[in-house]
Parts: sequence; structure tokens; C-alpha cells
Amino acid sequence: MMCVSTNAQTVSDYDGNIYPVITIGNQKWMASNLRTTHFNDGSPITNAGYNNWYFDPLSEPRYCETIIPPNTSDTAVLGYWYNYPAAGDTRNICPLGWHVATDADWYQMVHYLDPNSDTSSISTLESAIAGGMLKDTLMWVSPNIGATNSTGFSAIAVSSINGSIMWPAGHVCCQGLNASFWCGGPAWYPGLICYDRSLDYMQANITRNTDNYSNGKSIRCVCDTLAVTSIEENNYQIKIQAFPNPANDRINITTEYKTLGKILIYNSVGIIVYTANSNDNNKLINVSHLTNGIYLVALPDLNKTFRIMIKH
Repeated sequence: MMCVSTNAQTVSDYDGNIYPVITIGNQKWMASNLRTTHFNDGSPITNAGYNNWYFDPLSEPRYCETIIPPNTSDTAVLGYWYNYPAAGDTRNICPLGWHVATDADWYQMVHYLDPNSDTSSISTLESAIAGGMLKDTLMWVSPNIGATNSTGFSAIAVSSINGSIMWPAGHVCCQGLNASFWCGGPAWYPGLICYDRSLDYMQANITRNTDNYSNGKSIRCVCDTLAVTSIEENNYQIKIQAFPNPANDRINITTEYKTLGKILIYNSVGIIVYTANSNDNNKLINVSHLTNGIYLVALPDLNKTFRIMIKH
């Protein structure tokens, strides 16, 4: 799928997985983690599995399913872990017209959210506040400091796979405590310095780090085409509330000052299970017919997405 329409609300990968699309500044980002098993030319990626993650050759592109963190049983929203050779492969792991978010892409987004962000090489701390704007508010371990998900980025604390306690198993820890994303760009070669961006449950920070190419992290893709947008129309500080959350039979969505417009609710496999239009700044929605689980709510007119939990 070519990212030629800057108004597209979703994008699909080679496997047919559907991802919601959000606007941050003049960038279009996927609002959930990549979970493809193929490059966009159809070439398969090796599924190493976390029990065998450290089998050679580590320099080959590979992925594995993430271990489910606390507070969810909804595996579809977690995405997969990929090593850097997969993230940097020239065959492109993202959908056609998209690319793995590069170091420059991340900086542009963080600097838009926090104009005082720091990209000096002295400190790994890039912003003390932007991480909270990116973190999902449900699927992290408490206290999840600073989490507002005001951008709709919906970062989930699936941690990463790294190190090795006993060969050949990969070591996974800290599910629910942190999230780590590869910065794409150059194809991997021995000695390449690989960067990532990390979020933590005890901080509202976002940090820029270097890491071993063989470790497995999440991936977010960015559209090749710049979005046509205005700060006024896509203000990430628009306050949206959804309550109660978790919900049983009804959920109320409200926003300040602006009408909600179109409302879409997606289930865990990207199928729309509810759609409506609202000319008001609040909407009471009957969710009693939905099964238990995590759902994605998209407000495309406000360029916002967030998750709700249904628990009967």
C-alpha cells in the first residue's frame, strides 16, 4: 500500500495486518507495533523464537513473538521483536511507502512534542516529558509515571529480548516495565552503531541509546510522504477522556472544545466493530455486545487514537 494519501486512517503490511495511522507534527506514524513476518517484497523473515534467539547466524534478519506483558491478553497489539539486521534490511520490513523510523525521524517527533529536547552525545536523555505523551495508559505496570498517550502513539511495555542466561536462549525481562524501538536507516554491517529509543514505567522520559544489533526490539514505521497538517488542527494537547475504563456495558468519550467527529472502534485484529459520527464533544457508546479484551478507538478528525478495555 503506497502512502500517497495523507488522510489515510490505516495502512496494511504484506501479511495483511492493519495498523491505525496517526499524525504527529507533519509525520504519519503507525499507532501500533509492527508484526509482519515478511519484507514488503514477500521475502520471509526467520522466526527464531525467544527460546532459540541466540542460535547463529545472529547477523541474519529475524523476529520472534513477544512475551505477553501484565495487564493484557491481547497479543495482536503487541507486535513482534526484530533484530537490527531485519530493521535495516534494504528489502524494507515496513509496508510499501513506509520505512522504519530512523534516528532523525524520532528526533523530529520528539522535538515537535518537546522543543527543549536534547540530542547531545553527552546524555542519553532526549526529553523528560515526551515519553509520557507516547505511553499507553493501560498496558504498563504501575505507576507508569507521566503516561497520557496524548499523541495516540500507544506505546506498550513489551520490553525487548537481549542477553543470554543460558545459551542458546534469549533473555527477556521487565515485561510491563519498558519499551524499546529500533531506529532504522543503514543496512547492518559489522561494527555499525545501532540506536534505539526507550521508554520506562518509572519515568516520563524518552532516551536515545546504542545497543547490540543482535537484540530484539519493537519497530514503528513512518510514512515516506509528509502529512499536510496544521498545529491548530492536530494539537497533541487536545484532552480526551474515556470512562469508565475498563468498561462493562457503556463508555463515555469526551473532549474539550472540539467535536469528536468520526468515531471508529477496532478489535485486536484490526476489524472495525463500531462506527459513528458525533457533532458534540461527548458520546456515550453501548459496548455491551463486545467481548472482553483491548480495543483501539480512533478519532480520525482529531488525529487521535487510544485503547479501552472491555471487561464484563
